[in-house]
Amino acid sequence: MKDDPPAYSPPAQQQGDPLQRAYPLQQIYPPQLVYPTQQIYPGQQVGYPSPVAYNQVAYNRQRGAIILTASSPNVIVRSHVTKMPNNYMGLSIFVTLCCCLPFGVVAMMKASKVKARWAEGDIRGAHLSSKDAKMWSTSGLVIGVIWIIVCTFVGFYFYTVIPALSD
Repeated sequence: MKDDPPAYSPPAQQQGDPLQRAYPLQQIYPPQLVYPTQQIYPGQQVGYPSPVAYNQVAYNRQRGAIILTASSPNVIVRSHVTKMPNNYMGLSIFVTLCCCLPFGVVAMMKASKVKARWAEGDIRGAHLSSKDAKMWSTSGLVIGVIWIIVCTFVGFYFYTVIPALSD
């Protein structure tokens, strides 16, 4: 059996082998003091502050809920349900394609920010973006309709009135 590998023999253990030495005992710290006004909750380590120390107001970034926490372990949730404002994306696309391209593009950018800001929880920003999208779309619609009317009259004048006068 010439092709067999040599038999395994464990390395000789030396007296100062780092794997064989035990780690020194770590210093044990005394438990921290618990103040008399501090409540201890199940699962809370001694000495850490309680999770609700003061009256706090936390704003939930989703759907505009306001969470009030008191010194007690009770949590009070006040929620006013608001729906996402209209983003006027359809109107802005119509204005872009049919009326006034620059105003429509700006309106589309503002309309796309409505949903993004709503998802972030920025309700005021979503309403402002909705208002801006409506303003840019309406302005583009009005300017586009006026431009179409002016172009129609100018075209009518140059193609019907002027040739009729020259004859």
